[in-house]
Order: sequence, then C-alpha cells, then structure tokens
Amino acid sequence: MAAHAGQLEKGGGSEDSFETYLYLITHDLRACFRALKTIPAWIAEDLVDADVPDEVHTHLEMLMTQALRGDRMLIDLREFSRVGRLSGPPMTEDIRSVVARCWQALNPPDGMQLDLEKAEGAVTLPQEDTIRLFAALLENVVKHHDGPGGHVRIVSAGGPEVRIRIEDDGPGIAQEYREKAFELLTTLRPRDACEGSGVGLALARKIVESAGGTIGLEDVPAGRGLCVSIRLPAGAERVNGGRE
Repeated sequence: MAAHAGQLEKGGGSEDSFETYLYLITHDLRACFRALKTIPAWIAEDLVDADVPDEVHTHLEMLMTQALRGDRMLIDLREFSRVGRLSGPPMTEDIRSVVARCWQALNPPDGMQLDLEKAEGAVTLPQEDTIRLFAALLENVVKHHDGPGGHVRIVSAGGPEVRIRIEDDGPGIAQEYREKAFELLTTLRPRDACEGSGVGLALARKIVESAGGTIGLEDVPAGRGLCVSIRLPAGAERVNGGRE
C-alpha cells in the first residue's frame, strides 16, 4: 500500500487521485476482511465438540456478520471509485431490457413485483454504469421495503431528455432526509435493522451527474412509497467517460 500511496502523491491531490486511491485501498483491505470471515468459521468448526459457553459461538457469529458488512462496504466503495475512470465507451441500451436483466440478477423475494409496462426509451451511458445505476436503485427498493411483498414500477420516456421514474410502495423517506440519503456511507436506519453500506444512492447520483443529468427523490401519486426521478440528456456522454 505504501507504494500505491507514493504513486498517488506524484499525481497530485485531484479527485481522480482520491478515487484511484479509494479503489486501491478497497482492493487491499478486502484480503483482510476475507480472513476475518474465514478464520472465525474455522474456529467454530474446531469448537463443535468442545465444551464452551454458548456466548463463544454467539460472539463468533457477530464477528462474521461484521466482517461480511465490512466486505460489502468495500465492494460498494470500489464500484463507486470506478465510475468515470474504469468504464467503457457510452452505449445506448433499451431501458426495459436493462432493468429486466438487473431485476433478474437481484433475485428479489417472491412477493416483489416489477412493472415495466410504461418503461420506454433508452439510455446512453457506459454499459457498466448503466448496470450499476439500475442495480443500485432496484436493490435499494427491495432492501428497504417493509412488507412481505411490494411493487416497483418503472416509468420512462425518451426525447431530447430521457426521463426515468422508479416508483415503489415502501415506507419512503421523509422530506427532511432526502438530500442526506444521497451522501456517501449514509444509512437512515441502523444496520442491524436493515443491512446496507450507504453507497447505493450516492453511486446512482455520481453516475447520473457525471452524464450531465439530475436525480432526486419525490413523493409518489398514491401517497405511500418513494419515487427516484432521473433526467438524462438523450445520448448523454460522460464528461470523463472511458478514462483509464
């Protein structure tokens, strides 16, 4: 890691250097968290037939849970660092198709339903960022839904400006917390109540704004739930897209 830091110092203190450093440090730290996940599991196996207090197994499970959370956060931060640096050239993709693929990869609970009837138009972004954008927003809906089932609706249209609305019927976010929800590493609920790294909405905003668009949170017409509203220039190309 010392060598990595020295290389970055030569490059200056730009935002790009910070994100390069973020990418490198998350890569290196993941090896530590993999050990933190694996070693407690080995210890638990060694103690199967041992006469130890139940608290020992409870504490080992707590350690593995924290290691999994840390590793998930590092993965999400690594993806955040890649936006605008390690992405390919812009590609135009059908919104309905890419959302359907992301939904299938997410493997949502049986009770969660996706409505693509009004999903029209296309987006032009680096392919990796298109996947990151919709995957992060759909995962956010599923993760924070407070019922056994739910409904997600995608409403989109093309034209001089691509407009996308991702509407859900979950608990929503109070008006006073909506801007804060986009801050990196911010979670509005305790991680014991809802697992999450606090990167998803920050990642989505970075992708959209890098392409010259806007993203925000709005009420849904039905009252309950939340709408993520996105506006992108048609054929938008990232300002720093495809840079290695």
